[in-house]
Amino acid sequence: PTADDRPFLARIRGRAVLSLDLMKAAAAEVPGGSAEEIERQYFGRVISEPVDPPTETEPKGPFKGLRTMFTGFREINARRSFRFEALTSIDTTERLLIAPPECSVVSTDQLLAYRHRVLDLAGRLIAAEIAVAAAAAAAYRGVELFLEPHVGDAAAGLAQRLTAGGIDPCGAQVALHTCDIAEQALSNADLAETVSGLSARDPAVLEMLEQSAQGLELLAAVEEELGRSGSASVFAGETWAESRGLAWQLISQAVQVQRSGRRAMVSMSAREETLRDIESLFATSWKWRFQRVVTGQIVDVRRRMLRRLVDDAVEFLHLREKTKSAVLALGGEVRRVHLELGHRLFESGALATPVDIDLLAAQELEFAINGRGPSPWELDRRRVALEQMSEDDSIPQIFVGDPNRTLGDIPTPTGDLFTGWGASAGEYTGTARIITKATEPIEPGDILVARTTDPAWTPLFLTAGAIVVEEGGPLSHAAIIARELGLPAVLNVPGLVSRLKGKGTVQLRVDGDRGVVAILDPDSDVAHDKVLEVTG
Repeated sequence: PTADDRPFLARIRGRAVLSLDLMKAAAAEVPGGSAEEIERQYFGRVISEPVDPPTETEPKGPFKGLRTMFTGFREINARRSFRFEALTSIDTTERLLIAPPECSVVSTDQLLAYRHRVLDLAGRLIAAEIAVAAAAAAAYRGVELFLEPHVGDAAAGLAQRLTAGGIDPCGAQVALHTCDIAEQALSNADLAETVSGLSARDPAVLEMLEQSAQGLELLAAVEEELGRSGSASVFAGETWAESRGLAWQLISQAVQVQRSGRRAMVSMSAREETLRDIESLFATSWKWRFQRVVTGQIVDVRRRMLRRLVDDAVEFLHLREKTKSAVLALGGEVRRVHLELGHRLFESGALATPVDIDLLAAQELEFAINGRGPSPWELDRRRVALEQMSEDDSIPQIFVGDPNRTLGDIPTPTGDLFTGWGASAGEYTGTARIITKATEPIEPGDILVARTTDPAWTPLFLTAGAIVVEEGGPLSHAAIIARELGLPAVLNVPGLVSRLKGKGTVQLRVDGDRGVVAILDPDSDVAHDKVLEVTG
């Protein structure tokens, strides 16, 4: 298909897949953005080959930072429209979800019309998220480019420190408001102890909450929150109400976090301290002073420019998380509409179960309501195929056309030293724990190792001692939350999961400063680093 015909979001092998080409095209329209930067920020590296040999466009010498400064002013003005669209879409979503219509009492025609309006709003939200992500990438890269002429390779680490702080990992933007519930649980010591001991593996603990008035009030509050919760991880996918075990695990972890004090590991004051240190360093730099003299700056506007770049990077990184949360929250409303339509199709005999509505393509839904949907045999075939695909994790991170044709793949390493992108500073030694889904257990202090993550994994992040993910860059959820929690993290380490599988207990050393992950000799006497316990 042509570029105009290709969907931005498609289902491949039962999974939601974004069009990288369309994302790069959108990023190229953002002042300061580029297709290569989108690849670098999402994957930690540039994975496509340039059509033409790259040309050097950046000025050399002491004027490089000055050129960056003037370019930054233009980018700042352009970001205003992205900010407005994102905030407007988020506000509209929040207003809608305050009092959504009762799906069970409206007619099917009204429900379909409502669905179209909600999907239209979702399209605006997703477009805003893409624009905000591109602006965040440009602002983040702007901070690095501003610093590079003066601090060299240290620019990447300083950019990480300057953009950390401000996101509350208790909520973690997962379309489920756990913080308020956790505070309600903490109002009673026995209640907090009960919820802290809860996990998805032990739902029987919930029965203990029914033995007190405060426990019953908490259960009612949770049920009310689950009733309006968003999708757990994928837009219009299962809601937190359908993933109750995981929801309670998240609530339990929120209580543990607030009890332990690990709610805000990186304070916003640390950013200001880092900025002052950088400004003091610049004040002693001959290059910095020379630029000020030759440009006749009575007031050093570059300091203001750096602070503005940092503020923009922080704001748009956080705004991206908020738009992502709004997308998931609105996805929960779409899911409720779909389940109600599925229930009606089930009652009419068109579907075997209400959730079989997931087997219908978007254009097939209205046909099915009018009695012209796919045959039961075809739906059975799709159900079996989807179940098989759900067990297959072999879909590549990047592919062209057929998923069997990959782009930029790196062969699985065979050594014990892996290099990736240092997403969050610090070093840590501990036991590797390969996680494939958010419901899997992890012990406090384990090193979380995964192919990819999503916001539903936040409880695991709060317990882990370090993070290693095969995919992702500075804009990924894993990178942002790792920096907020002060956890050493290395991303874009392809092949590590395959290398560790079947090896039993494996010790890793994670160096978030250098972006290195080392598999340690099992016979070596290396002690585990201490991790702040969050188990109460």
